[in-house]
Amino acid sequence: MAKQVRIRRGTADEHTAFVGAEGEVTMDTTNKTLRVHDGAQVGGIPLARRNEISQASMPSGNFVNMTLGPSIANLIAPANGYYMLAVFSGGSEYCNMTNESNGLGMFTSTNLSGQLTAFWVPACKGDRVTVNYNYSGTIVYFRFIYAKGEI
Repeated sequence: MAKQVRIRRGTADEHTAFVGAEGEVTMDTTNKTLRVHDGAQVGGIPLARRNEISQASMPSGNFVNMTLGPSIANLIAPANGYYMLAVFSGGSEYCNMTNESNGLGMFTSTNLSGQLTAFWVPACKGDRVTVNYNYSGTIVYFRFIYAKGEI
């Protein structure tokens, strides 16, 4: 018969006042997760559950509005997330937004004045994204949307 192993456990509140030994693993009974301790950080480091990992690539509700500078703007992603651009075109225009780090990108061109065009490009923290455009229309928004768990 296999032996049963039990680890130290406590609520999330109890963990806020607990510094575990280096290499110790405890169970957070409130959040149903494990915490890894380093002997210094109060509460330890909570480990992600499988459902939290699968959501990590999804956009969160947190974003920062940005100003789209001159064409051929070079941007560095501040975290994992997405650059998103929405414009009402003013005529014959194009826009190319590319993540130079992984090759993903989107291109759009239009000859219709007043057409709404919106697109996004995923980026990991530190990725370089370029934006090359000739829009004369109205920029509705240009923003960086953080992935879930980033902020």
